[in-house]
Amino acid sequence: MVSVRRFIACSSTYGRHGIGLHFAQLVEESRSADELYGYSTPQIRPGDERMTVRIDSPRLSMITRKLIRPSQARFYEMMSARFEKALAESLPTGANTLMVFAGRALESIKRAKQLGYEKIELISPTSHISNAYARHQVGMARSEIFDSWLSEYSRDRVLEEYEQADKIYVHSDYTRDSFLTRGFPAEKLVRTHLVPNPRFVPPRKRIKTAGFQIVYVGRIDSSKGIHVLIDAFRKLDMPDSRLRLVGGWSTRGMKKYILNACEDPRIEAAPGDPLPILHQADVFVHPTFEDGFAYAPVEALCTGVPVIVTEDTGMKEYVVSGDNGYIIPAGDVDVLVETIRKFRDEPLEFDAKKIRKRFYA
Repeated sequence: MVSVRRFIACSSTYGRHGIGLHFAQLVEESRSADELYGYSTPQIRPGDERMTVRIDSPRLSMITRKLIRPSQARFYEMMSARFEKALAESLPTGANTLMVFAGRALESIKRAKQLGYEKIELISPTSHISNAYARHQVGMARSEIFDSWLSEYSRDRVLEEYEQADKIYVHSDYTRDSFLTRGFPAEKLVRTHLVPNPRFVPPRKRIKTAGFQIVYVGRIDSSKGIHVLIDAFRKLDMPDSRLRLVGGWSTRGMKKYILNACEDPRIEAAPGDPLPILHQADVFVHPTFEDGFAYAPVEALCTGVPVIVTEDTGMKEYVVSGDNGYIIPAGDVDVLVETIRKFRDEPLEFDAKKIRKRFYA
């Protein structure tokens, strides 16, 4: 039997943010199994210099961006093309298996096959791309802010990546089901389980702050349902409540929307480390229209904060309704309002150790 010599590639930095953390887990699992030939990332783990190919994160100069002013989707297409070209040109000849993230993989897949790689493993960070595209469209129609990174062109390239791959790695039942409902063969899917950063632990003593603290952590855009959360917050009729948004936006339209929302002194855009804010939270809300997994609400659970997530959130399989949170329909402002009020009137208390034991032996 030929041993696996896996080369893993990602355009995100090793261990940083969601995709980078996912990538780091895949690298270390392959290393532990003695199957890691090498990997490519913009910033490598110290000590791995001999086995890595460093590809800088693709960028456009500020002058170029101002001249052409690409949409978020067009910008993603341009950056993907640059990364794909660089990766395809730098694939090593000694590996026999390519593992790469969907969305920026097609050129490297074609090159790997030319080099004689025996197996292509595709990582799906989203649900089936057709589902993700449709859900993004719903989110943008609701917000009237057109900020999705996912265009028809990018969707169609991912569909071709699916066809070219031997195996597709999926990391939640939600994601797996989205493939199966589209007639995808089950034997082509590999179900994996993601592990959050272990630094997310409950505080030694939770400090009660003034008012009722509602927290969101993650990318701030239409597909994440930020407008749904803000609309619900405005309807709460809870003068002592506070909404804290930890994350960044990518478009002028969303920036304008958030800055206008923050004219309400109870709403705060709070970039930076989410952990101190989670330690003060009463409830975490993840109102997304589509998320293949979603690290942030898992991290909230690991710190002892109950969550509200939507039916279109991959990590919902860790939520036990009435115990550590609730699962609600995406986009339903009234249900979200009622559920937040429920947390205020009947706070949920649960043992974060039970959640952590599911990830850490």
